Amino acid sequence: MAENDELISTDPEERKRAERWAQEEGRPPEQICEHAIKEFNELATEKFWAGQKEHGGCLDHRDCITEAKKEVLDLWFYLCSAEYQVLLSNDEYARVNKQMSFYKELSKR
Repeated sequence: MAENDELISTDPEERKRAERWAQEEGRPPEQICEHAIKEFNELATEKFWAGQKEHGGCLDHRDCITEAKKEVLDLWFYLCSAEYQVLLSNDEYARVNKQMSFYKELSKR
């Protein structure tokens, strides 16, 4: 992945995770499961305590259904933006691939 790619997080840890995922294409189901659970465990504790610091109180005493619905809405917008990033990335790949084909043909002349 390009270091200056604006579509990819500037956070170094996010970039490392993205690189790991990109390198692990074609993994068996066991490896997919292991990787997903490992990443979840790495992120979940930090996220939980950040939420406690921001919101306070015990989750058992909050309106978790309403809060979860709000989180799903946030997730929707993240997914829409991620989809857009993938589409832009695919368009850029197609453009570069077309350009490479052009130069390959040009070099045969």
